[in-house]
Amino acid sequence: MSKIVIEKTGESAESSELILDFELDTARSYTIGRHPSNDVQIDHASISRIHALIFHHSQKWMIADLDSTKGLSLNGERIRCATFSDEMCVTMGPARLWFAQGPEHTSAPPRGTRSHVDVLQLETLSKDRSTSRKQAFCLAGFRNVSVGSDSQCDVRLENSEVRPLHAIVFRRNDQWFVTSTDNSIIESRGTDGHAGATFMELGDDRVGTCGSLVFSLIRAMPIT
Repeated sequence: MSKIVIEKTGESAESSELILDFELDTARSYTIGRHPSNDVQIDHASISRIHALIFHHSQKWMIADLDSTKGLSLNGERIRCATFSDEMCVTMGPARLWFAQGPEHTSAPPRGTRSHVDVLQLETLSKDRSTSRKQAFCLAGFRNVSVGSDSQCDVRLENSEVRPLHAIVFRRNDQWFVTSTDNSIIESRGTDGHAGATFMELGDDRVGTCGSLVFSLIRAMPIT
């Protein structure tokens, strides 16, 4: 299985400290941050509350910055989103994330019946915003959903305004979020007055626009 090794940097290579070593499951995504509700917690002042997202797309593991203060860096350059390669190292604050490639593992979906599901609503706007096309995607069984024009995306949209990997919708605890995969701002409108950023929470009338796509969520829709 592919794995991530996280170490805290010291003044020398000999003084570096291993923080965590964990295997990756392609059926899920992982948030990293200072808050204990993250899948991976790094308790340090330079790590943002929700700092980064690791996810699987098109048979590859990727990492995306979630509007963190200190960001992510690769070879000394700040990055927004990157695809992992074997032995690649990404730096976030005082931590280094090493990626080790291995045979992939996908866990079985949870068993049981559901009476309600969350539904992602997507509206594709025309270039002049005069027309739109709406569609819905059931989120049952998903921890993250890739949206874009690439054939490997979970939600494929054939539109010249949509990037190959346009955005990732991911679940954290019981909430759904959307993040762009470049520096595109997600313009938000809703009950919390959230300012434009590269990721935001969906639900409770919060709607996000990323380029030509409008994202919204129907929580706990009854199954008939």
